[in-house]
Amino acid sequence: MEKTSICVLFGGKSGEHEVSLRSAYSVLEAIDESKYIIHKIGITRDGEWYLFKGDNRLILEGKWQTEGENTPICVDFCQKHLLVGGENLCPDIVFPVLHGAFGEDGRIQALLELLEIPYIGCNSASSALCMDKALCKGVAMQSFVPVVPYVVVTEREYKSNTYECDLEGDVFVKPSSSGSSLGISRARGAEQIECALGVALRHSPTALVERAIEGAECEVAVTEIKGKAVASEVGQISYKADFYDYETKYHSSAVKYKIPAKISRECRNLCKKYALDMFYALGCSGLCRMDFFVTRDEEIYFNEVNTLPGFTSGSMYPMLLKRQGYDMTALVDLLVGEALRRKEG
Repeated sequence: MEKTSICVLFGGKSGEHEVSLRSAYSVLEAIDESKYIIHKIGITRDGEWYLFKGDNRLILEGKWQTEGENTPICVDFCQKHLLVGGENLCPDIVFPVLHGAFGEDGRIQALLELLEIPYIGCNSASSALCMDKALCKGVAMQSFVPVVPYVVVTEREYKSNTYECDLEGDVFVKPSSSGSSLGISRARGAEQIECALGVALRHSPTALVERAIEGAECEVAVTEIKGKAVASEVGQISYKADFYDYETKYHSSAVKYKIPAKISRECRNLCKKYALDMFYALGCSGLCRMDFFVTRDEEIYFNEVNTLPGFTSGSMYPMLLKRQGYDMTALVDLLVGEALRRKEG
């Protein structure tokens, strides 16, 4: 039986470059080489593309660019191929294990669509929509999914000091288009909010100011299985920090995961319903992770969606799929199979 060729993209220009390396390592280590021909393409922080040949450990350690064998890659739009050393690279499927800007925001997906190369995950339009937290919240409200009260502040409004924020008490200020909790601050009062907006707007041209919600942070993995979106059990994250920031998420040993979440069965079922509602409303495909806040009174608020969730050893998405019976190897098989099924029609 002829092997399927899979191209794993990793690295990228976003602030989540390091997370991508860790996710890609987990994916590459799990791929069944008896089924797949593997091509590893690393993207540097400057946006240069290379076909990498070397041990996967070099990717995890961030040494792939300096210690591995790397061949520059070009794009041939006429023949719709990737070119490596003058030869065509035509993978059957691309797995963009990229997070944040230039990898999760629709740009890499649009490039692959132009080249007519099938890939895992949401299409370019859905990816761009899901990347923008403000737009997602608008879709949620239209879909009757509750959201936390929020205010949108643009860079122009911030610089001209014409924005208004009438939210009382503690708030979270976050970039509208970013991931991995980069640029998020907790603030109270006009002075702190102004400083926090300055931080958030370094990562995105638009920022959100949201009322702080005290409660559980819950996540649902949604995955297409045989063409149908399936919601996982609800997972819960707990940690010893003011909020789930980048440092806590990826460098703290104090983060704990509970599957299922410590909320009622009825509340978990409603989280799963909202996750599926948002999956379809946002035009998602393949996979995503939906995040919610759940208060002590079990009020549920949609927070955000991640169309290319982390695949690291400490990432919730693969933990939730493992609960469904898919270890990492089986999960890669599932995602590849569903992407090829969508290609065929």
